[in-house]
Amino acid sequence: MHKAAIAAGSLIVLLLGAPWVAGALTQRQFVADVARIESAERFHVEVVDYDRGWTTTTARVAVGLSPSQLAAIEGAVADLEERPAAIDRLHETIPLRVTMRHGPVVLGAEPGVGIMATTIVIDPEAQGLAELTQELGVEQLFELNARTSFGGVSDYVAAIPALELARDDLDLTYSGLRVAGSYDGPSRHLTSAAEPSSLSVRTPSSSFAMENFEFSSDTTRFNPHFWLGTSQGSADRVMARNEIQQQGAEATRLAARFDVTLDEAGEHLSLAADYSADGLSAGEALAVSDIVLAMAVSGLEVQALTEYVELSQGVGTQADAAAPVQLALEDIVYRLLQGSPVIDVSALRFLVDDEPVDASLRIAVDGPGLPPRPVFTVMNPLLFASLVSIDATLALSEPLATWVATQGMMYQLQRSAAANGEPIPETDLEAMAQLQAGVVLAGLVAQGMLDSTDAGYAAQARFAGGELTLNGTPVPLGF
Repeated sequence: MHKAAIAAGSLIVLLLGAPWVAGALTQRQFVADVARIESAERFHVEVVDYDRGWTTTTARVAVGLSPSQLAAIEGAVADLEERPAAIDRLHETIPLRVTMRHGPVVLGAEPGVGIMATTIVIDPEAQGLAELTQELGVEQLFELNARTSFGGVSDYVAAIPALELARDDLDLTYSGLRVAGSYDGPSRHLTSAAEPSSLSVRTPSSSFAMENFEFSSDTTRFNPHFWLGTSQGSADRVMARNEIQQQGAEATRLAARFDVTLDEAGEHLSLAADYSADGLSAGEALAVSDIVLAMAVSGLEVQALTEYVELSQGVGTQADAAAPVQLALEDIVYRLLQGSPVIDVSALRFLVDDEPVDASLRIAVDGPGLPPRPVFTVMNPLLFASLVSIDATLALSEPLATWVATQGMMYQLQRSAAANGEPIPETDLEAMAQLQAGVVLAGLVAQGMLDSTDAGYAAQARFAGGELTLNGTPVPLGF
């Protein structure tokens, strides 16, 4: 009986003391999270208040752009005649209230076991928030709930409620947003997935709409500036319109995917990007469909890229630093070129009025051909001409090639007629341009600048060693 009483007492002490231990772990995790955000130098987090209790800790923080980001923005607008009024808003911060419930048993919407359960909302005492939430008919504009395990893995759900706002100068409808995912602190692995959401905004001067937008990511933080992994997003429709000029653009079935990888040595970064869209239109001036764009950049020295980001963030805070910055930038460019980077647009395909366009582009740098660093300078374009090789292809259907040539001839005829003071009637202008377009295309084929194919016309261009060829025919460059 005595041993049982001791065991029971020890268990009670342990259970009573566990929240205090979890509270200490919570504070350590909170400090680490703030330090991680600060280290990226994109945002600044000011801890306004931190109140650690026995089972619950509350904190009030103010989040805004980092000083380096603000300095860079101010530097970018310093030479403008009139400073944009919106710049002042960027110096403002967003007040947040953070509630952390200590483990080992955490209660709340999703009770469980772990170090802590966290809820983050916009501080209810923030100026103007109460009036805005009342007008919108919601309790909060944003809420994030997370639970952190003893292994340092945080599962989270972030949400923005459905919103409707009708004013004389603004109509807004938003279906809301829900993003779920996890962050593994020890491995710095982040996943996220957003449910489809739609947004419509209309003012007297402009309108914007986005339907069924969703995104997901599976990435690992390599350093404060770069994440490795995959991110992708899509939308059924995106529209932007200037209501005053009655002009706008619209895209349907948009999709994008980004993959960032590191080589086995952990020294060079590669980025692959794939875009697609069912259609893109801008009034009568532009209407294309079945758009595919696949591109990749490889061979980028990750340390040089990191130094470039840090240099660009610090430029706005340095006075009279043009010469040191240029020297540091040249060092970075030299190291990037040493890795023989390649830009490869492997596919650019689309239809114009159901007529196909197919193009590609590859730009490669001969890293071993670089001169010694002391004589290297980015101000010597002839140096780059000897280091860079460019390969490009283009294929057009016959109707589309004829239309392009016709438009070019119409422009030339109009300029010539205007210079002579003898304007050409529109109907005659188009007929004359069409006749000359056929002659131009035939001449380009005869000169070897274009190849005639079963579908239309094609061209291959190559620039290497300072020389340019079109379909194998040398083209003088004059240097």
